Amino acid sequence: MIRLGYPCENLTLGASTNHTLRLASLTEERVRAKVAENLCDLERILRWNASHGFGLFRIGQHLIPFASHPAFPYPWE
Repeated sequence: MIRLGYPCENLTLGASTNHTLRLASLTEERVRAKVAENLCDLERILRWNASHGFGLFRIGQHLIPFASHPAFPYPWE
């Protein structure tokens, strides 16, 4: 069985899970906005993938920007 997929962005939808921000602008409000945008796009991408027969998708590293950085405002684990 061959399973097809692609990494990080759906160019057809214009959706990405890699919206990020700069460390200098890392605030609780901006983190919430970027994570919400990434999760919204992730849902759109996964629904589109399912309806078009794509079984694999690589989620980008910026789904939760700066999650492992000491300045990150939430316990993301």
